[in-house]
Order: sequence, then structure tokens, then C-alpha cells
Amino acid sequence: MRGGGRKPWKQKGTGNARAGSKRSPLWRGGGITFGPKPRIVIKKINKKEKQLALRTILYNKHKQFTVFDKLELDKPKTLEFLNFIDLKKNNEKVLIISSKPNKNLQFSLRNLKNFQYILANQLNVSELTKANKIILDETSFDIIKETYCNANK
Repeated sequence: MRGGGRKPWKQKGTGNARAGSKRSPLWRGGGITFGPKPRIVIKKINKKEKQLALRTILYNKHKQFTVFDKLELDKPKTLEFLNFIDLKKNNEKVLIISSKPNKNLQFSLRNLKNFQYILANQLNVSELTKANKIILDETSFDIIKETYCNANK
């Protein structure tokens, strides 16, 4: 909103109604009385429901899993990473799950469009549903089984 800094006319003696600014909502070209306000909408999900959703999605996507012994790179090189995982199609969404933070792995995939990196203890339903292929190492696979797939918790 620009303008409207000074009073359009004096308070008394003109016969017009009081006016403080040209940008009043009552004036043509003025502001909006109750305009849209940015807000954050938070929806609470029960803990057991969230675990059930994760378990279900993990079960439904088990055919898309590729488990490696280790997901470690010596240098943060994208080409080395692509040769390591040996993917033919590059247009499908790939989720890489690691058991512990790995900077070389993170840096080698940060400029790839369809690759997402996440830790095993921070899994979420939205990332899992977006992925067409899921790549992980054995330790993260064990963490996922232990954390999310035990029904007696």
C-alpha cells in the first residue's frame, strides 16, 4: 500500500467527514478491511495412528526397497554416487535413507532433482509416498524395523 501519509483535508470547517488518510478502507483505492492473513494450520495426529500409517506405507513399498551394505562415499561427488547406485532411469523419485548423518552423501545428491535424503529415525509418510524407489543401508533397515515395524509398542 503506497501513499496516504498526510491528512487529505483539515479536521473541521470543510463540511466533509473526518478523514485521516487516502488509504482508508472506505475510500476508493484504499486498503482492505479484513484482508487475508498468513496463518499456520497444525493438525495433530495421534502417535499410534502415525506409527500405523508409517508401518502401512513401509509394507506397501517393500518391493521398491534396495538395501546396500554401506552407503558411504569417500568424496562428495555426484557422478561417483550415481555410479555406486547404478540407476538406469533418472526421472523417478528416489529416497535415500541413512542411519547416521553422512555429509559426503548429502553433498553428492543435493544438486540432483529427484533425489531426497533423510535419516532413518526421521521418516515421514509424505516422503515415503512421493518416492518411487527407496535406497538404504543395512543399519538403517534394522533401525526402521526396530522403530516402526514392532506391532507390540
